[in-house]
Formats: sequence, C-alpha cells, structure tokens
Amino acid sequence: MHRRLVLAAVLALPLALPAAAEAPSGCVACHERLHPSLVSDWSISRHARAQVGCEACHGTAHGTVDDVALVTMPSPDTCGRCHSLQVAQFKRSKHARAWAAVKALPTFHHVAAGGPGEITGCAACHRIGLKTEAEGAALLHAGVRHGQASCDACHTRHSFSKLEARQPEACRTCHGDLQYDAWAASKHGTRHTLQVSGRLPDSAAAPTCQVCHLQNGDHANRTPWGNLGLRLPLPQDEAWARDVKDIMVALGVLDALGGEGPRALDVERAGLFFLDRIDYQNERHKLTQACKQCHGASFVREQLDARDALVRYADALCAQAVREVQSLHADGLLPRRAGGPALDLVSAALGPPVERQLATMIFDHRAKLMATAFHMSPEVATWRAALAQDLLEIERQADAVRPAAAPAKAGTKPAAAGAAKGAAKR
Repeated sequence: MHRRLVLAAVLALPLALPAAAEAPSGCVACHERLHPSLVSDWSISRHARAQVGCEACHGTAHGTVDDVALVTMPSPDTCGRCHSLQVAQFKRSKHARAWAAVKALPTFHHVAAGGPGEITGCAACHRIGLKTEAEGAALLHAGVRHGQASCDACHTRHSFSKLEARQPEACRTCHGDLQYDAWAASKHGTRHTLQVSGRLPDSAAAPTCQVCHLQNGDHANRTPWGNLGLRLPLPQDEAWARDVKDIMVALGVLDALGGEGPRALDVERAGLFFLDRIDYQNERHKLTQACKQCHGASFVREQLDARDALVRYADALCAQAVREVQSLHADGLLPRRAGGPALDLVSAALGPPVERQLATMIFDHRAKLMATAFHMSPEVATWRAALAQDLLEIERQADAVRPAAAPAKAGTKPAAAGAAKGAAKR
C-alpha cells in the first residue's frame, strides 16, 4: 500500500508544476506516462522555473509517437545558447577532448561500443568529448542515444542540477577507480566524508574535486601533469630529459632527433599532455592557488616538489623499460611492424608479451601512480612499487627471449636447436 502511494505521488508530481513553468501539454501528457522520472526531474529544475520547455532543447519536429526519430538530441552548442560562458570554458577543457583522446588509441575499436542497443566500453565516459556529426550519428547507431550533450554527464538530465555537479560523487561515474578512489582515500576525501556525516562542521576544510579542478565554477578543467605525468618541452636536467625523450619517441610524439613524431598532431588535438611551457605554468599556478586556500606557501611548494620528484622517478623506470624492449627490436628478436617504428607504445598492448607488459606499466600502473600521488592517497606506495616490479618483469621476459633466440652452441642436438628456434617465434 505504501509503495503504491509513493508511486502515485511521483506520477502526480509533474502535474503540480510551478505556475510559471508549464511545459507543452502534449509533451507532459505523453512523457509522464512513458518517462515519469524525466518529467519529474524537469519540473524541479531551474529550467522549469525559467519557463524553458522541452522544445527549447529538443526542437518542435517531434510531436507524436510516429515521428520520434525527428526529435533533436542536444549538443553542447544547444546548451551554449543560454550558457555561453560555461560552454566556451568546457570546449577548452580536458573533458571536451575526451573523445579525441580515446580515439587516438588503436585498441579503441575493440572496446568502444557494442552492437545496437548496447552501451559499453570507452564510449560510456568518453562520449562527453566533442564529436563531429558523423561521430555522433555512429554512436546513435551503436545505441548510445543519451549523454552526448556533454553537459549532462555532470548535470544529470533533466534536472540539470548545479548542486549535483558540485558534489564529488558526480565525478565518480567516470573517475571512480582512479582519481576518485585516490581522492577518497586521502585526508581530503576522509574529511569530506566526516563533514557530510556531520562529524566535522560545515566550516571545516574538506576539498572536493571541484575545489581544485573547477575553481569558481570554471568549466575549463585541466591539470598540469595529466594522467600520465608527461609534458614538453623536455626538462633542463640532461638525464631526466633523455628519459622523457625516449618515452616520447616510443609514443610517437617525438622522432629520434627530437623533432615532431608521427603522432605529435594527434596528441596535441587530444590534449593528452601539455606541449607548451606557458600552458603548464598557468595550470601549475592555478593548482597552487587552490592548495593555498588551506595550506601555507612553503607546505604547498614542498608537496608539489615531492610529486615532481615522483614523476622523475617514474620517467626513469619507464624509460629504462622502453630501452630494454627497444634493444630486443634492435637485435631482431621481436617482430617489426611494417612501415612503422620498431617500438610503438600506443599499439604495444596488441604486441608480444614483453610489449604488453610495457603497455601495462606505462598506461595503467604509471597512470595509477600519478593519480594516487597528486590526489594525496596512501596507495601511492603500492603503485610506486608496481613500476619497479614491472621493470623487473620486463627485464626477466627480455632475458628469456634472448637465449631462446640465440644460435645453438656447437655439439647441440638438432632437436634442441629446433626447440629454441620455435620458442623464439613464439
């Protein structure tokens, strides 16, 4: 009985709209029956109070059950008619480049989206990024009908709540097992949990994702180092610069002489990391100012210097692993890709085992080290150790490949020589 009363109240809610917020009667009459929560969310939104009805976002072409295909699905430009500043900021953000970034990976086509009606893989989060009409149409064909407006990734339709988007849980949908979990395990996240539960007062400092990454509501969220902790120009320290260059060459961002590599333009478009010193410095300054809201200047400098040192540590280990695999290519012990570099990190995930281990080291474990380090999580120790273990495993696999591929010694039985040759092929 109680459940029926609650359901009746939900269904009746759209009918009790504020006097100044009447949606087109045809929309309400149909959608309160088919999608009651949709109408309910709209009725409590600021859109409703401002008399922004369904047609403002979805157009007027769709009016009956027979012309549903004519409905307009919003894009960021749709939101930009009223929220021009926020959309302009968004278009400069990492969120806006999420689609280009994921399409730059050769493994994308394996996990992007399932068949019609399925919403799987990378598209579930990366569809927040800007797309061409053709890309949007392809997603629609794959069943990804909703979430392409980008803004609704954080301001869930149709309430489009600013309050919701200000909560760290709004970020969890896409950043759950990396940045969000790292923040939640930190002192920042712990204090937020205590504050929400009432065990810390509202006036206590408890920084959330938005406090650092969307300061003052700025939608151009970016970070100095990024997921992989890589940037250009090269560091001034020679040893560090050599490590970064070797990684960048393997990524295809630089060529062997330090010029632009074959993937430089794609990386720039995708915004995977900063290619300009001024951009990095600007974002570094913004992050520093966020930290200074709670901490003294000397503490902030000390903490950020410690994170920079960890980036240098990661560069050293990853570069050593890259050189190890490159040496296998140089000795002709690994298959070379036709028309491309001997080692291409971006496609290494589809290569032989030692390359797959290298891809895991750089794209998975290194990313987790960056996330835990810069979000102040104690799990940073786990992923720091993981990089060292990755390097040992890559060296072990490299050592296993070399003797297996070496020519048989004098006096070795032909069968043994054949076994070694077969192992080398594998």
